[in-house]
Amino acid sequence: MTSTAVKDKEELKDNYPLKIDFKPLEDGITNHPSYVILLGDSMLDNFHHQMDKTQHSVTALLRKQYLNRAMITNLAVDGSESRHVLYGIEPNAQLIAERKKLSLEPYPCDFNDDGNGSRVYPTSIIEEMLATKSIQFEVPNCYVGPTVIVSVGMVDLKNLIPIYDESQIFTQMMSWSSNLEKLLKELRGYKLNIVLVSLWEPMSDFYTLYETPRDAFVMVLNVWMSRLFTMAHEWGIPVIDMSRTLNTYDRSHYAGNSIFDNSSKSASFLVQLIDFVFKHHDFSHTPKEEGASLIYFGSSAFGGIRMQKNDMVARETYEYEIKNRTAFKRVEKEEKNNYNDDDGGDAGDDDEKKIDVVSNVVQSTSANTDTSACKALKPTHIILMGDSVLDDFYWLQDKTKDVRQQILDTYHNRVKCTNLAVDESTSDDVLYGTNPLFVYVDARKEFGLAPYPTDKNNAGKVEPLKILKRMIDSKEVVVDVDTNTHIKPTVVLSIGGNDGRVLLFDFTFNLQNIAEGMNKLQQNFDTIVQTLLYELNVNVIAVVVYEPYSDFAAGFNISRDQLLQIFELGANNIFALAEMYALPVIDLSRTFDPFDRTHYGSTSIEPSNLSGQFIVDLIHFVHEDFEFNASVKTSKIYSGLKSDAKGIHKEENTQSFRDGYKQALLARKPKNDTNASK
Repeated sequence: MTSTAVKDKEELKDNYPLKIDFKPLEDGITNHPSYVILLGDSMLDNFHHQMDKTQHSVTALLRKQYLNRAMITNLAVDGSESRHVLYGIEPNAQLIAERKKLSLEPYPCDFNDDGNGSRVYPTSIIEEMLATKSIQFEVPNCYVGPTVIVSVGMVDLKNLIPIYDESQIFTQMMSWSSNLEKLLKELRGYKLNIVLVSLWEPMSDFYTLYETPRDAFVMVLNVWMSRLFTMAHEWGIPVIDMSRTLNTYDRSHYAGNSIFDNSSKSASFLVQLIDFVFKHHDFSHTPKEEGASLIYFGSSAFGGIRMQKNDMVARETYEYEIKNRTAFKRVEKEEKNNYNDDDGGDAGDDDEKKIDVVSNVVQSTSANTDTSACKALKPTHIILMGDSVLDDFYWLQDKTKDVRQQILDTYHNRVKCTNLAVDESTSDDVLYGTNPLFVYVDARKEFGLAPYPTDKNNAGKVEPLKILKRMIDSKEVVVDVDTNTHIKPTVVLSIGGNDGRVLLFDFTFNLQNIAEGMNKLQQNFDTIVQTLLYELNVNVIAVVVYEPYSDFAAGFNISRDQLLQIFELGANNIFALAEMYALPVIDLSRTFDPFDRTHYGSTSIEPSNLSGQFIVDLIHFVHEDFEFNASVKTSKIYSGLKSDAKGIHKEENTQSFRDGYKQALLARKPKNDTNASK
């Protein structure tokens, strides 16, 4: 039973309800959020820094998380210092225009009579919402009362950079502390629950750009955080600690356009933490009661969410933990595989730990895995999702030996394999569903292959993401595996080939259309990966499509160089997102030989039985090599043939690799013809 009739998610995207009629829920849970108000800076008002600005803001993610069951109100404004939350801020004109262009809710500005001088006064708006009963405290017992999520201080601290004067640090901190104290007093006066979001460490590039030693910044951060923890303890407020959630050495935790702001990935970490606080924190405690102030940090994707008692011991050990946690996990130091976030010991020690809010020891909600043993881990379930790179049966000489069957043969039937890929799918089709062409449906029946998992109630569509969710809900796909011995289900995702192909149908080479098409692919890929990683909790292997056989380009009246321009745009978008999400990538464009016809099926753009095995060999190699269960991962790119003298090749997914990608493809020539034309 839900609070209201649940609307379609696409409708809610731009039409979130202005009012929710909170009714009792019969799911046995007693801590559903009711009213959630976001207050503060760009940690919460983060839309500008996201690739998909409409879907991956914290507001949008929370609304999706509590679909039509909680009222989410954003009063946060990017750029807010602590004083702005108290006394108002005029939002940046670019952000106002961007919100309007994207049809996002405008900032709740208080305009002058002449329409100018617009400012947002967050606390005054809350007071007005309470006076007009837009926020109500009389909700059923299964709901948590109105709650304000507060993130202030990072802009105050950022304004000190570069740091030249130690006295300035103290003066600014006291100003921020005083403003925060006033804010907490005002919110508590309204009898609102409060969750504090901490300051955080910028991405490690910051230390080079601003010529600031990391130890110096961490020392300053420690002083400010100690003050924040102390205030939270005095007021009995839970704290979400983003400084031990974001990893300064992991680029994927930060926005592409800012080393200070969160990415889609870390925004989802924050939403997970907010949800965890609602599910586990007892807001009924008085400020001085045991457990009134706890510290929450981490993510389900990286070692589990943890909580820690906010006491003197926690504050005294904070600086040591933040310095050592990130320094030892630096990407360049992969040999430190056994390092544990908390104490530098064997990560396996966490397996025995359970949540304990009384002890001061940091606890984990999911076991960390000793990454030195990753190569011994066993895959459990492989899900194929995407296009005919994976749903390749129709174009094969032996149609019974498609990629799915080759996987089962290679793994000796010791893994499950489910095909949710559909020939001719674009990225839109994976995201929203597609109707398989009747020729493929009939051919599957003719050759005794499993039918596509179509939904008869939805015009015979295959909707891969919805199907996978149903399979997880019904336990057909089991995501809760023993991570000491097994790897979670893995989605092999192949999209992009058909997005590029349809751009050539008018037999022109329009770079503007191609760029727009590849940007759409990037947005769809981002949304699909977000859904798989953070909603469905599965692993992802990204696949970059192969270059078609050498006669393909001429059929569309373009040169090979032009074809590879499209490849460069699409592939580099996927490589960049894979780096951000720390995904392994199978690069078929440097695996298939575009001058070897045996690598292609009955057309120049489809795999053969031979190259289908190349794909499976790469999947198998990734499962053996990539550290899926490590708490900190970095993206790797895999290519090549197991049968070659050099074997399968692995390299870091970096900007340097992407800069040389197209030239590496162009450098390939037909055998014994070093002067072959492009």
